[in-house]
Amino acid sequence: MDLVQFLAMLRRRLALILICLIAGVAGGAFFAANAQPVYLAQSRAFLRIPGTQGLGQQIGAFQLIAQVINTYASIATSRANAERIITSLGLDESPADVAGHLNAVVEKQTTIIDIFASASTAAEAQQLSNAALRALTAEVDQLGEGQIGAVTVRTLDTAPLPTAPSSPDKPLDITVGALLGLVVGLAASGILEALDRTVKTSTHGDVLFGAPMLGVVPRRRGNMLVVRRGVDNSDVEPYKALRTAVRFANPDNPVRTILVTSVNSDDGKTTTAANLAVAIALSGVRVVVVDADLRRAQLAKAFGLDSQVGLTSLFLGEAPLNDALQEWDRDISVLASGPLPPNPSEIVGSQLFNQILTSLAGIADVVVIDAPPVLPVTDAVAIASQVDGVLIVARHGKTLRNGASETRRRLDGVGANVIGYVLNAVPARDAQSYYADYTHNTAPRSPAPTGHQLTNH
Repeated sequence: MDLVQFLAMLRRRLALILICLIAGVAGGAFFAANAQPVYLAQSRAFLRIPGTQGLGQQIGAFQLIAQVINTYASIATSRANAERIITSLGLDESPADVAGHLNAVVEKQTTIIDIFASASTAAEAQQLSNAALRALTAEVDQLGEGQIGAVTVRTLDTAPLPTAPSSPDKPLDITVGALLGLVVGLAASGILEALDRTVKTSTHGDVLFGAPMLGVVPRRRGNMLVVRRGVDNSDVEPYKALRTAVRFANPDNPVRTILVTSVNSDDGKTTTAANLAVAIALSGVRVVVVDADLRRAQLAKAFGLDSQVGLTSLFLGEAPLNDALQEWDRDISVLASGPLPPNPSEIVGSQLFNQILTSLAGIADVVVIDAPPVLPVTDAVAIASQVDGVLIVARHGKTLRNGASETRRRLDGVGANVIGYVLNAVPARDAQSYYADYTHNTAPRSPAPTGHQLTNH
């Protein structure tokens, strides 16, 4: 995962990361508010080495002290020292428990030992640290009793009464909680990303569909048809960009018959087909858009037209082609579905359907065909071999990756020319970054073909 993908993942999982972060902060604050306070008292002891003569002897003496100083620190927290403390303070605790509240630290490059004692009250911590210092002095004196030049312990500082508990440390606990929450949030996001098998990025789609991403359409609500003459807003721009990308799919031989399909239902293929057709027509190109989804026909509804006269009317001989076409704008006509038949696959796979497409290509510069999704039925696959190019619509966070690869496999089986795919219903927070990504990757290097060039191919 590169930096761009990581940042995209952070955007997608921002809510989860924030929840974990807030939970970590709350947990740290709760711990700080409810934890038993601990007071820490410190006393200091100086280990005195009897005087020696000569610099060499002094160096040798300090080398010896450096080797054994940790032994004296260990005595301060030993069982024998703990027993002395229990006796001097009259404690009702085991030596192990008392020793567990003690810690002895040798100050670097000195013979000074700091004795720390922890307790639930300031007075207890002070008493325990001073008692440990006295016990260490007595223990060392006993060990050196009768020896010439024995090491002795002298008190440097007795433990003062602590003024505040050493723990809990509220700022520290909240910081640690926040860091733990952030780590958990990032880890959970990574796991969810690994488990998510839907198409969400161009990295997924380019490989699975084996074609470039030609458009990104943000998630929105409202009418299916947003591209209209005289309307120019943020909802229209993605389809204009898609129109340009489709033209550049093959600049030397622009596609004239375009099949728009999807992996599964509700991916947004009809909305894409309708708006793409209008966007192309607004560039001065004559367009016919055909509803070849003879199972769930929605194209006429998108344009606000009658669906009862259309494609199947031609098969039934109820109307000639010119009468079946409905003029929606001066540069765009709609061939609705007509009455829905019981055998859609046979109709779209027939020779007559191919002849209809040929006739439409003769009266229009571009023919856009709305077809059923690939996986549930075979209709789109049957049409795919009869058109110049296929555009697949995938829904962000819904289209499964294995479904995408299977869709491409089925289209390859009939030799379809998949020119690209559209990532539909992208969350608004991600749409801008996706748009910048795909426009950068698909930016052409040759001059754009004009409408006249398009009509001559």
